[in-house]
Amino acid sequence: MNTISLCMIVRDGEEAFLRNCLRNAREGVEECILVVDLETPALRSIADEFQCTLVVHPFQDFASQRNVSLREATQDWILVLDADEVLAPEGLQRLRALAQGEGKAFLLDQLNYTKDTRQTRFVPANNMVSRQYGFPGFFPVPCVRFFRRLPGIEFTRRVHELVEESLERQGIRPIPSGLEIHHLKALKGEAAIQQDELRYLALLEQELQDRPTAKAWFDKGTILLFTRQDPAAAAAAFEQALLREPGFQPARMNLAYAYAREGAWDKALAQYLRLPPSFPVLLGRGTCLFRLGKRAAAAQAFQEAGRREPPRAQEAAQAFQALQASL
Repeated sequence: MNTISLCMIVRDGEEAFLRNCLRNAREGVEECILVVDLETPALRSIADEFQCTLVVHPFQDFASQRNVSLREATQDWILVLDADEVLAPEGLQRLRALAQGEGKAFLLDQLNYTKDTRQTRFVPANNMVSRQYGFPGFFPVPCVRFFRRLPGIEFTRRVHELVEESLERQGIRPIPSGLEIHHLKALKGEAAIQQDELRYLALLEQELQDRPTAKAWFDKGTILLFTRQDPAAAAAAFEQALLREPGFQPARMNLAYAYAREGAWDKALAQYLRLPPSFPVLLGRGTCLFRLGKRAAAAQAFQEAGRREPPRAQEAAQAFQALQASL
C-alpha cells in the first residue's frame, strides 16, 4: 500500500484558505493532520467537516509544529501543505503514481503568486490560477513536500523550515516531481503579510544565533529587502550568505538588486556579471550599464533579454524606454 497523510499547520484566521485547500486535497488522501496552536470553533468545525485530526500544540517555531504533525501521521507517505496552498486533484493522482516507484522523497515547485514584478525570480504567468486571482506571475521555489514516513525524517530551522537536512543525513536524494503547488499567500493582504514577515524575522534572528547558515542569512536579507525596504541591511545579509556559500545564486541575485536599490550601480553590475544571463539578470545588467552612462551596452543587454525570452521582449523594450524617459 502507498497511503498518504496530509500534514498541515494552521493558524486562527486562515479558515477560508484552509477550506479551499482541503476541498482540493482531502479526498485524495487517507488521513489529514491539522496542528494548531489555538483551537477555535471555526477550526474545529472545519476539522470535523473534512474528517481531520485536530492537534493543539503551543507554538515554539515552525519546525516544531511540523514535527508534531509528522509524529501524529500513521500512513506510508507524508504530503505537506499550508492552508494558503492548493494542489490540484490530478496532482495527488500523480503523486500516488510516483509513490509506486523506488523514490523516497520528491520536490514540488511552490509557485508563489505575486503582483510584485520586481521580485528577482519573477516569472510571468497566464494560467488558470493567475487569471482567477489577477496575478501577473509568480516566483517558483522547489521544496520537498512529499516523502516516505521514515524514522529520523524531521523538519529543521525555526522558520522557512525544511526536511532536506534530515533527508541528506540518511542519504536520501529528493527527485523532481514536475508537480506544482499554488501558493496564494498574497491574497491575505499586505498588512497580514508584513505582520507574518516580521514574525519570521524575529525567528530568523534566533536561528542565526544558533546556526548562521547561508539560507538563514538569505531569508533574513529577503525580508529586509522586500518587506522592510532596507536595501543596505539586506545587502549585508546577502553578503554573509555568500561568504558561507559562494555559489548561492539567489543570494547573489538579491545582492545585486539590493546594491541597485542603493544606487551602487558598479557594485550591482559586478554581481549581475557573475550570474548566468537569464532575462531578469540581463535587465539588471542593462539597468546598471544605463545608469553608469554606457547606453549602447545597456541597449544590447535589454535586446538580448528579449531574444532569450521572446514572449517578454515587449517588457524588456518598455523597461529600456522607461529608463530613457527618466533622464
